[in-house]
Amino acid sequence: MNKEEFDKALDYYTDKRKNGFGFSSIRKELTNQGLEDEKIRDLINLLSQREISEELRKTENSKSLSLAFMGLFLFLLGSSITIYSYINGKSQFVLWYGAILVGIGMFASGIVKYRK
Repeated sequence: MNKEEFDKALDYYTDKRKNGFGFSSIRKELTNQGLEDEKIRDLINLLSQREISEELRKTENSKSLSLAFMGLFLFLLGSSITIYSYINGKSQFVLWYGAILVGIGMFASGIVKYRK
């Protein structure tokens, strides 16, 4: 099996794994095709690594979106309190610049991490 065939097999079995095909079934199928044990081990190891990488990416994306939404919440909270105090204050108002700036920073950081 050359590199191109190996890559095609890797893509093919990655799709099968997403549809619930087990590693033992993959091993059995590859053995029936006459593939060497070493190549089967390599293919299954790479399949496992792909799955782990995909799960890590999903986890990181989820964390990034949570950070962005928390930043948006802080920004909106700080802005709302500032606007409310400005409208209802006679000659003074409270500027919640801490929440506004931290919110902007968290939102930007979450979006940048999500896009990676």
